[in-house]
Amino acid sequence: MRILQRYRMHVMFRKGLHRKIAVVVLVSSVMLLLFSRHRASYDTGSKRLLYHVLFGETLLPDPNQGLIDYFGEYVQLNISVDSNFASGQLLGWGGFFTSRLTLSNTGSRDIPQSLWQLYGYFMRQVEHEAFPYKDGFYIWSCGLKVFHVDGYLYKFQPVKDLFPGIPSGTLLECLIKVNAFQIAKTDSFPRWYVTGKDLSPRIVANTDDESLAFVSDLTRVEQYKRRPDDKSSPLTLAERYDMYNVPVAKSADINVFPTPFHVEVQTNLRMVFKRDNMKIVNEAAFAQEIKLFAELSEMQVVYAKPTRNYIKITKGPVDVIKEVKKTTHTLGHVANESYILESKPEDNSIHIVTPTSTGLFYAFQTLECILFAPEAGAGLTVEGASISLPKFRVVDAPRFSYRGLHIDVARNFASLDEVLKLVDVMSVYKMNKLHLHLSDDEGWRLEIPGLPELTEIGGNRCHDPPGERCLPPQLGSGPFNDTSGSGFYSVSDYRELLTYALEKHVQVIPEFDMPGHSRAAIKAVHAKAYQQKRRLERNEVYTIVDENDKNSFMSGQHFSDNAMNPCLASTYKFVEKIIGAVQEMHRDIQPLTLFHFGGDEVAKGAWKDSKPCRNLFNRASWFSSAPTQYELMQHFVTRVARIGASRGVSLGAWEDGLIEHTEEKGLPFPRETFQNSEMYSYVWKQPKEVSTPHRAKLFANDDYKVVLSYGSYLYFDHPYEPDPQERGLYWAARSVSTRDAWDLTAHALDADDDEGCPKRVKNKDACYKLLKPQNVIGIQAEVWSEVIRTDGHIESMLFPRLLAVAERAWHTASWEDDDTTNVIKKERDWSIFVSKVGFGELHRLEAFDIQYRVGPPGARLVNGRLLVKTEFPGQEVEYYSERTREWSRVEPNMRVTQPIRLRASSGSGRLKSREVILDPKQTSSSVGIATNSIAHMIILVVVAYKHFVLLNVIV
Repeated sequence: MRILQRYRMHVMFRKGLHRKIAVVVLVSSVMLLLFSRHRASYDTGSKRLLYHVLFGETLLPDPNQGLIDYFGEYVQLNISVDSNFASGQLLGWGGFFTSRLTLSNTGSRDIPQSLWQLYGYFMRQVEHEAFPYKDGFYIWSCGLKVFHVDGYLYKFQPVKDLFPGIPSGTLLECLIKVNAFQIAKTDSFPRWYVTGKDLSPRIVANTDDESLAFVSDLTRVEQYKRRPDDKSSPLTLAERYDMYNVPVAKSADINVFPTPFHVEVQTNLRMVFKRDNMKIVNEAAFAQEIKLFAELSEMQVVYAKPTRNYIKITKGPVDVIKEVKKTTHTLGHVANESYILESKPEDNSIHIVTPTSTGLFYAFQTLECILFAPEAGAGLTVEGASISLPKFRVVDAPRFSYRGLHIDVARNFASLDEVLKLVDVMSVYKMNKLHLHLSDDEGWRLEIPGLPELTEIGGNRCHDPPGERCLPPQLGSGPFNDTSGSGFYSVSDYRELLTYALEKHVQVIPEFDMPGHSRAAIKAVHAKAYQQKRRLERNEVYTIVDENDKNSFMSGQHFSDNAMNPCLASTYKFVEKIIGAVQEMHRDIQPLTLFHFGGDEVAKGAWKDSKPCRNLFNRASWFSSAPTQYELMQHFVTRVARIGASRGVSLGAWEDGLIEHTEEKGLPFPRETFQNSEMYSYVWKQPKEVSTPHRAKLFANDDYKVVLSYGSYLYFDHPYEPDPQERGLYWAARSVSTRDAWDLTAHALDADDDEGCPKRVKNKDACYKLLKPQNVIGIQAEVWSEVIRTDGHIESMLFPRLLAVAERAWHTASWEDDDTTNVIKKERDWSIFVSKVGFGELHRLEAFDIQYRVGPPGARLVNGRLLVKTEFPGQEVEYYSERTREWSRVEPNMRVTQPIRLRASSGSGRLKSREVILDPKQTSSSVGIATNSIAHMIILVVVAYKHFVLLNVIV
């Protein structure tokens, strides 16, 4: 009986124990589900670790400076893309790619378990599905925890009991997921760095490299395509050969670039222009312009007309239509920049007629272009150069009054010397608007008297976690303020630029981006030390954000605190301070007529439930709805416009800063809302935008001045080719070639004519017809500098593409007037453009020491013989000899039997393209395309099966 009783008690005990165990297991499972992540395929980590949730995280000991120095010198860092197809999604911005961060210890010491911190950069959100993770994200594969600092900056640090250390001669590999995709090496950034608590940071040495050698090449289809259905692929040599196969146009007796309105030439009558003999006859109305040109060309100014060998200038009106008796494009020409330039062999003279000094300046540029000879090096400036000229007459005026170049110096700074050089080149090509993007989240680049913190903090990036000395590193700037992440223009620098630009007939348009993209300004003016100092000195203390605002938002560049508050009176005191200071800098040199306030990409939810905004709009009650973002944006623009109008300054903004979305289709703010004499809208998104259709025409028809800045044609921070080795972003288009920029015409305004018109537009013609063509005033090329850090980067991304913009902004091609576009005329015109650039303009760029891009060569093998082409005539193709270890010029019909390295070279031999490899076994473009298509098809079938969808695939 006792035995039976004991047995029953034992059974009950076991059942109770089992229940307890079951409860523990159940609770643990629930906690695991709550605090961990299911480790399925591509699941790389967790926001929480159960052990740390239950018992707290024990931090590793701090490292010493010796370890940090050793890490920086001997740890080799590598970044690679595993696959852009990992998420199984098709083309779009969703999903993720898998990437590997590898740390190789190449030195003789072990990297122990200590709390070093590795800082680096990612263009897109790391572990975005877990975002935000203010307490970090555990990476299972390497025992590190990653933190998002802000923007593109991330921090990695070891986790106790997970991080194994990195013994000498071994490596540590972290597998991570990153939002969207990476298809270009330049999406990765240099100058990763390591530090520790209270220690000096050290750059990881092998990442201090603008060639990005520490980033693995993207050679597989899942690396260089965004998704399995991505149609773009790197060009094969054969495809590039065919693309370059443009007939060389016959050389004209005079070549002018950009193409003038009208040219007449009589080749049977000639004169000799010899600089030493020519005199410039002074014209009082243009005395200053003549003096500057004479100094540049080293010619003498005289006050009485000689009998021979002179340049005569006359002030007078020029009507280009009457002069040549032909009509032109409906967008017209700019009369006050017109001129007539002609040669007269009978007395060996040059005659110029123009109504303005600007017209005279452009006439001089045309004369310099005619006289330029590549063999002379720099044309007019070469002593003793003489050129035989036919009798000619050029009648000319620009197509657009606004011929612009935008340079972002906020993300990465460009020196004053570099900007002055670009002004020089702009003026040669008759471009007249320099739009300087002087502030953004990552930097403030102009000294403002009375607000030193804007440049002392906002003009510098460095490692300073409290954020009181500088902005944090971004975009590869590293931990020190000696790279392109730091720098600013002093007042004297800026005035020097204005003075020089005035001489070159270039208007400087300052832009300070607000209310979004304003983190540099916000962090600077809200720095506690500066605010305390201003209070002590009884100076204005600016408050441009509500520091009690707890709104959670994230900008497209991953900042959560970059929007000024439009409902604070102090915000507008700050804006007025900036406009007033800049206006004063311009006043006695180039009076400020246009101030660009940016206005773009304000993050959704930036002012959601803002108490000051509810109060301002009398919606403090919780029963009333908060003001919408577009109501607040219109309020901001109206207030800023009022400040500008009171100072006689017109206002400019990116298109989305001037559009409301109170219905399904966006509509510009009513123009009559703003009292400024002009309001400029820079239309930058795609020509066809579903959410904001017809906006270029709607802006123009409502009397905004419209500057076409389309990303898919004019964003020169995009790559020239769809190749992972090419520098650039690719959100607007996979690539933007010189031909793409040249192809832009007014027909782009009609790209969205198949879209509906916003309901509130009463006159539907305002959507589908350009009723006021005079309001489309020009085009502008853009260079945003996220991945552009050096002068060479700026110049190679701009040139030769900017030449296409100069051509299209100045000249209306004859084929543009034909609605069906005359293909034969167009291709003939392209051939002329390519020949002018290759034989003339690239040599002129080299005379200015411009590091323009040389495109890689195209090549085909025919019966074992090598045929090559370059992007522009006058360039050469070179091959690398494994036998001599030297580069040599490719000879005609050279036989090739083994893989060979090729590159193109500028005519001078100074500039080179990137290298490409020709493999005789894969010479046919059709073979390469077929191979890619088979792989492409297999991947698509797998994805289709996975998602149970039927895909229509065209190969």
